[in-house]
Amino acid sequence: IRSVQLPRVRSISMNGFVEGGQYRDPSGGATWYPNYHRYDKMSDIVNPPPSKLFVFVDEHPDSINDGWMITDVTNPRNWTDLPAHYHNGACGFSFADGHAEIKKWLDSGTFVPVLKQGRNGFPTTQTRDTTWVI
Repeated sequence: IRSVQLPRVRSISMNGFVEGGQYRDPSGGATWYPNYHRYDKMSDIVNPPPSKLFVFVDEHPDSINDGWMITDVTNPRNWTDLPAHYHNGACGFSFADGHAEIKKWLDSGTFVPVLKQGRNGFPTTQTRDTTWVI
């Protein structure tokens, strides 16, 4: 089947563990990571606190494949979805308490060139950046 490639129209994604992302399984956990907490309402945001839980992030253009960004909470050596780095090696995050931050990336594995092709899964040998996001 032939398809037409269209230009990207957005670069912002929502945290996949915040309402609207990771679909709830019958036990109330996140579908892909059942032992990891999902946040359905503000009162659920306790650990981490609202000042540490990102809600929106600027996502790498080749990583955007849906409306949310998911991080592999079981493997810090893999970005499932990759944050952007094209703001002078940094990325914008907004948090559940309403503040925003620009995160300057430290690990070379976070600097993946834009190839204009969809990907899912970005292995890395360093974990400072993935651990900060998780």
